[in-house]
Amino acid sequence: MPMHWPAGSQSSTTERLSQSPMTLPPSNTRFWLKTLVLPAVALIVGTYLLSWNESRAVSKSRTLSQVAAGLVTIPSDSVHSVNDGKFVHLTGQLQTSDTLKDPEFGVSGQFIKLQRDVEMYQWAQIVVERNHPKPDGGTEVRKEFAYSRKWSNGVINSNSFSEKEQYPNPNPEKLPYPVWSGEASDVRVGAFRLNESLVKIYNEFVPQAVTESDLANVSEELRDKFRVREGKFYNSKDPANPQVGDVRVLFR
Repeated sequence: MPMHWPAGSQSSTTERLSQSPMTLPPSNTRFWLKTLVLPAVALIVGTYLLSWNESRAVSKSRTLSQVAAGLVTIPSDSVHSVNDGKFVHLTGQLQTSDTLKDPEFGVSGQFIKLQRDVEMYQWAQIVVERNHPKPDGGTEVRKEFAYSRKWSNGVINSNSFSEKEQYPNPNPEKLPYPVWSGEASDVRVGAFRLNESLVKIYNEFVPQAVTESDLANVSEELRDKFRVREGKFYNSKDPANPQVGDVRVLFR
């Protein structure tokens, strides 16, 4: 059925259409990067990383299987060239002929490793969060602070305490003596010598108690400052009743 436009209505309609806003997809680079390029790149990278991780797991499993298949268990009391280049398994006790000696406190012996630890008696802050009832109902969490003294191998910053004004005797700012460690260079299991990297990962320490006779080996400048109690060196007037700032030195 033919349609008839009233006079002048066609031009006005055209004018209204031309004035109506038209929404077109943005053509700027940022829009296309966000909507198409970046998601595609993320998908590709994610797929690659997943595949790479699975490949590594398979490769590691295959390597371990190959090692286990070729592993040879041998005695530790002798070395045979027939096993050169093979993965071997052996057991035995670690031994060394090296003597390690602490340069300041004189503790010495045939150790795989010798460690000097230094601890200082200090204030420590304990923070506890408790629920308290509110006047208008419900509860609120409040922090409560408590303080105690303890031995610590690191400096505790008492200046950061919430109630530091109650403690006129603050913790010292540093330990008066450094820690020290020594490591044997010739470590063996039976006839086999361990390389340096294997020695470094060995961390089976046992306490090494000191005695009154060990005071004679302490350097002269330190000897009069220390006394022995419970297998440790104490720089304290009364090791049984330590005060903030007192120090003890122990070995393992």
